[in-house]
Amino acid sequence: MELSRRLAAIAAFVPEGSRIADVGTDHGYVPIDLVKRGIVKEALAMDVRKGPLMRAEEHIRAYGLEGRVRTRLSDGLEQLREGEADTVVIAGMGGGLMVRILEGRSHLNGCIRTYVLSPQSEWEKVRRYLRKAGMRIEQEEMVEEEGKFYPILLVKAEEGTTACAGSDEDPAWTELCDRFGPCLLRERHPVLLRYLAFREGLLEEVEQKLQAADSEKARLRLAQVRREKEQIAWAEKERKEGEGR
Repeated sequence: MELSRRLAAIAAFVPEGSRIADVGTDHGYVPIDLVKRGIVKEALAMDVRKGPLMRAEEHIRAYGLEGRVRTRLSDGLEQLREGEADTVVIAGMGGGLMVRILEGRSHLNGCIRTYVLSPQSEWEKVRRYLRKAGMRIEQEEMVEEEGKFYPILLVKAEEGTTACAGSDEDPAWTELCDRFGPCLLRERHPVLLRYLAFREGLLEEVEQKLQAADSEKARLRLAQVRREKEQIAWAEKERKEGEGR
């Protein structure tokens, strides 16, 4: 089984020897790959829907991993019990849902040390939640696959710390980090640069359409678009200046 570029990047962030729970496992490819390669000894594949779990179970049997990769019906982390895992993978869903799942972790009493997160949308909402919850973004990756961009975050659940390169002391820089990723900005990630150019092109088209509209809603949206364009320009400037140093 060969993982897609996105799933391979997610799997690469899982610490060797950890006990993982994969939330929203879908086909179960990530936990199967990690166990098959010996990165982890066993894993728990969780999903809120029965259909994906049945597909995951078929793949688990196909690789002879029954007993080492278990499945469980669960809405987010609800059915994960304290001590069953120290690493949680959450991927393949929007940022709003991901935040809701993370908010439901209190019953685990801090036993989860590492989170590997890959939101498909509302990236800034996830990063903002992590920052305010005192969870540290230790590392970030970004991959482009079939014309779409995916961030992957390695997060340490260390209360009282701040996300790397982010600081509430500089609201503008913090906002930029929440939107584009503190580590991606700091490391001047090449895929981030491609994403910035892609996003800027989309915003140019939206801006032109909004300028022709005459409504309060359009004016508010136009202000948001121009604000994001300013942030993109700042992020690109930071990258170019970093390359010159």
